This record gives sequence, structure tokens and C-alpha cells, in this order.
Amino acid sequence: MIRKKEALKAHFIEVKELINKYGVIASQLTPEGVAEICPVATNQTEEGKAFNRRVVMVLKK
Repeated sequence: MIRKKEALKAHFIEVKELINKYGVIASQLTPEGVAEICPVATNQTEEGKAFNRRVVMVLKK
């Protein structure tokens, strides 16, 4: 579980740095892991697991 959390954190940092290049202030971003509680595909297959490793962003004014 620890490796999974470290991987998720690293993924979030990569996405945050990319978005920051487009002018979004890093402090406006908050990571939230929901793949386990809100999967969009089955976790029973490798394809489903890969699809659940995603980044979803909600933009608010």
C-alpha cells in the first residue's frame, strides 16, 4: 500500500508541474485519490486497473 501511495503522489506531482507550466498556481491544486472508492472500470483486469489510474480535474471559478 505504501508503494501505491508513493506512486500516486509522484503521478500527482508530475501532473501538477505540467499544469503549472500553463499558468495554474500549484497551491490551487489538491490531490485526492478516489480510484479505489470510485473506479470507472473493473479492477479485476490489468486494462481496468490501468484505466482507473487517471487524473480528473474539477475547475472552479
